[in-house]
Amino acid sequence: MQPIRPHCAHLLALAVIAAPALGQSVLNVPGQFPTLQSAIDVALDGDTVLVQPGTYNERIDFRGKAIELISAAGAQATIIDGTGAVIDGPPGPDAVVRFDDGETAGSRLTGFTVTGSDSMITSQAVWAMGATPIIQGCVVRDNHASLGGAFSGGGILIDCELVDNVGGAGGAVYGDADLYGCRIAGNLSYYNQGGGVFATGPCTIADCEIVDNLTGFDAYSGGGVAGPASLSYCLVAGNRVQPFGGIPVRGAGLFEPASVDHCTVVDNEILDLPCTGSCEGGGIYGGGPITNSIVRGNVPGQLLLTGAVSYSNVSEPTPGSGNFDADPLFVDAAGGDYHLSSGSPCIDAGDPSAPVDADGTTSDVGTYPLLGVLQSSSFSISVATGGNQSIKIDAGAGFGGGIHVLAGSVSGTSPGLPLGGGLTVPLVPDAYFSLTLAGGAGSPLQNGVGTLDAAGEGSANFSLPVGSAPTLAGLHVDHAGVILDGQFVPALVTNALPLNLLP
Repeated sequence: MQPIRPHCAHLLALAVIAAPALGQSVLNVPGQFPTLQSAIDVALDGDTVLVQPGTYNERIDFRGKAIELISAAGAQATIIDGTGAVIDGPPGPDAVVRFDDGETAGSRLTGFTVTGSDSMITSQAVWAMGATPIIQGCVVRDNHASLGGAFSGGGILIDCELVDNVGGAGGAVYGDADLYGCRIAGNLSYYNQGGGVFATGPCTIADCEIVDNLTGFDAYSGGGVAGPASLSYCLVAGNRVQPFGGIPVRGAGLFEPASVDHCTVVDNEILDLPCTGSCEGGGIYGGGPITNSIVRGNVPGQLLLTGAVSYSNVSEPTPGSGNFDADPLFVDAAGGDYHLSSGSPCIDAGDPSAPVDADGTTSDVGTYPLLGVLQSSSFSISVATGGNQSIKIDAGAGFGGGIHVLAGSVSGTSPGLPLGGGLTVPLVPDAYFSLTLAGGAGSPLQNGVGTLDAAGEGSANFSLPVGSAPTLAGLHVDHAGVILDGQFVPALVTNALPLNLLP
């Protein structure tokens, strides 16, 4: 089951967008305009340039305009290839896509593959130095650039793939852009820090995979990420640093991060040991604090830092509250699957003061929490103001088309309701149990019975009206249930999803 993140960083990032609405036209390429740049040149702030599938052999400049350049069919079918092309316009950095005139969040590039930056001396892939655009759903690959192999500058990158690029400083990214939900893989920084990312200033990296990047030649630190980034819910794995010429080498995974929370930093390596210079911190060097994270299997050593470490699984003795050293029982580390298996010691081992996981349990350690079938983003409702607990049901594709039957209890979860066949629903039957099982308009639990879609997903909702009886305050409610197969036989019992009723 693919986990749901405890936060929706991508959506929060989108909330900052407030594009001016001076123009609201849709300009079509190639229907109305033969090239991307010809459409950009006539667009007004607030306009959309809609691009049909194809390969566009050009280099483009947003000209400071608050417009969205969006593909009709996504990145795989819509390619901006700068090979041999030049930007038609005023002089500036030679880039395949250029934001060079103070563009902000109203300037957006959505759903393209960007390639064809072909010089490690003069060329760039996506250039946004001095600008803060939004790049979303893009693939930036197979570029060579003098700074970040894929991207240089500021702004926000959301759900992008930055793969197989070569950069002089930052194999994929150079600058202080925030990254959400991105995959950064197979990149090389050949002259300065950061095989994946060289963060030149404070930035956020959340829900990202940073894997199999290399810092080498004259570069010296941060095989995955170098610089003061705040990382959360990131996988940092298989990154390497290649020592060169006796230069001190540090942080094969992370070099001087501002903070690391709920990350899995594993199997990163400084190569060719012993090196002639100083080689330290195979996992994380410098920075901190480190919380709720897994740091294991890095070479040489796991941590060398000044910040505190807490509630983390580290494969060496590590002082601090809640730290431990135990096999995390990944599903398939050799195959690159760092999700937790059901018996992992990392489950519910996170900081008890941290927000709970989406299934209402104590936070897990590492990037990927092991979540129950029932999930939500809220676990309390005020009796005075009322509200809802939206319940996501995710039983996995193996239970697609099954029937979910949910009920509730205010009497706890143990000993539960045995169903036979080794299955026990974690609810103590009571009057509320009967009310919710029967359903109908009188039950606060709606859609407790329903059919899962092909992915094994469904939804239900608990609703408490404004001004409910004050005596309800203080109640702890649990909802749980069973998944029936095609023969209406109980096949899977859910977790109990908690809810607290407050004054």
